[in-house]
Amino acid sequence: MGRGRITKAQLRMIHTLRRCTMDEDTYRLVLKNHFNAESTKDLSKKQAKVLIDQLLGKSAPRGDGATERQLAYLRALHRECGRPGDEGLRWAQNIVHRNVERLEDLSRREASKCIQAAKAMAEVLREREMGYGL
Repeated sequence: MGRGRITKAQLRMIHTLRRCTMDEDTYRLVLKNHFNAESTKDLSKKQAKVLIDQLLGKSAPRGDGATERQLAYLRALHRECGRPGDEGLRWAQNIVHRNVERLEDLSRREASKCIQAAKAMAEVLREREMGYGL
């Protein structure tokens, strides 16, 4: 995880932003799914910064964002699965359980998760085409 514990200022900022952007249940899911935390107090300073950036609607932090190679591969897989453009973006949002305005807003980890799901979908579609599937 990150270095150091979350600061009181970060705690206040997160709770203020959370009240303006999402309900408590959704927030708890974000904590669990993205940070493996039960409470905001479980976050490190670095994780708190990432969460604040997400709540402010900023893209993934520099160095943590999806690489160009990941994005190109993900777009190619979306086309192969018949989900280009906005449909591919909506699909990615469902996989990472958060609203992203562009694929570029995904973190490297989120992009990897989307790529794995898209590869599995592409494989199922190939098997169906070959008559192996349903």
